[in-house]
Amino acid sequence: MFTGITPSPDSGFIKNLKKFDPKLKCQFSRKLGMFVITQPNRLHSGESVAGIIEGDDGAGYRQPDNRDIQALREADFEFKDHKKRILEGEEYMLKYRKDEEAKNRETIRDVTKDDKYQSRNSLIKAYNLGKGMSPYRQVAPKPQGKVFKMSWDTPVSQ
Repeated sequence: MFTGITPSPDSGFIKNLKKFDPKLKCQFSRKLGMFVITQPNRLHSGESVAGIIEGDDGAGYRQPDNRDIQALREADFEFKDHKKRILEGEEYMLKYRKDEEAKNRETIRDVTKDDKYQSRNSLIKAYNLGKGMSPYRQVAPKPQGKVFKMSWDTPVSQ
């Protein structure tokens, strides 16, 4: 709640606002503690909010200026053709997807910089799959002495 003298917007701002749209008004809202740009509502006999002028930090008090008129102009459907708006949205999404793809590609490249054994060991450790592999060449031990091979196919004689 704002207490104190009610501030008024700059007269140059009001002239530019009226030049942009004669129906728009700019008033200070004591409840919000900010300037509010209003326009007459077509559905009922009141006014609807066209914009709230917040401080540069996203809250607080700020005198209205040409940045606010520019924001209203960009939001005006009569100022910009709907086809142009759609094209701008598509271009933005294409750029966003391209950036995400490049970021993902770079992440995968960074992950695969590790060699084969490090990658396997990290997977084994992550999913708790047992003992990791040695990064050195693995040699199977050779059996020493007599080796008996048992075959399940041959019947055992009694």
